[in-house]
Amino acid sequence: MEERWRAAPGWEFAYEVSDTGRVRSIERTVRTGIGHPRRVPSKERKLIQNAYGDVSVMLSAGERRKMVLVRRLVALAFLPPPQHPDQLEVTNIDRNGANNHWKNLRWASHSEVRLRQTPE
Repeated sequence: MEERWRAAPGWEFAYEVSDTGRVRSIERTVRTGIGHPRRVPSKERKLIQNAYGDVSVMLSAGERRKMVLVRRLVALAFLPPPQHPDQLEVTNIDRNGANNHWKNLRWASHSEVRLRQTPE
């Protein structure tokens, strides 16, 4: 099956996320500090894995910079909205924080996520 790409929610003007968990910038023109236009090519973003195995990516646009969990970007772009108002977090079904394929993600409450993080 072919990898699908969608606009990264909250970053639609600058980034796309794939259903497998890859993130890339969108080719665009920006203004330099002195106002000249500059073309920014599309480029796959480097993913950063923390000590817990969760994968994040640094996104920036203008003055805005933010480290974002890749699983959250994938869930917002490819999963239906959460069924319950307390399901505001995203968890990996197989507990592998590096497996951010949309089929391995689900919406969860904060308490569900905390329970899943305790060692077996």
